[in-house]
Amino acid sequence: MRKTRRGTPRRERSGYVAARAAGLVWTGYSLASSRLTSVSTNAIGAFCLVAAILSTGAHILFETTVTPSTGEWVALVCLGLGPAGGAFFLWDWGLKRGHVRALGGIAYTAPLSSTALLILFGPAVLTATIAISAILIIGGAILAAGDLLRRTPGEV
Repeated sequence: MRKTRRGTPRRERSGYVAARAAGLVWTGYSLASSRLTSVSTNAIGAFCLVAAILSTGAHILFETTVTPSTGEWVALVCLGLGPAGGAFFLWDWGLKRGHVRALGGIAYTAPLSSTALLILFGPAVLTATIAISAILIIGGAILAAGDLLRRTPGEV
């Protein structure tokens, strides 16, 4: 693999570029969604359908097709309707009706949770770097939700 001037392989660098672009798109979506409260959260289903159509087109253009088995189709449908679809629906609902800063802070616990599961079930090992990262993530979530945590019960 060819290296760039900085020593990072081109493929790896393009992955970082794609990740940054995805982060910007997600940020833009989240900001727009929190401001466009007139658009129903139920519209998420239509957005997911459009994303599925675009993804299918990209797959046909750029990837080799492998037909899933019946069990794999069932798993894909369950994943789309369950955790993936539910996450999009709840994220949009939270942006429109919840405490946006707290929601953003809490979202950072997703990688923390997945890392904890990897450590718990064996594929990963708890290191000092992971422990420090966990402390920083939890601290950031508390800072983001600080004013929410300081409210008295019943306060809006």
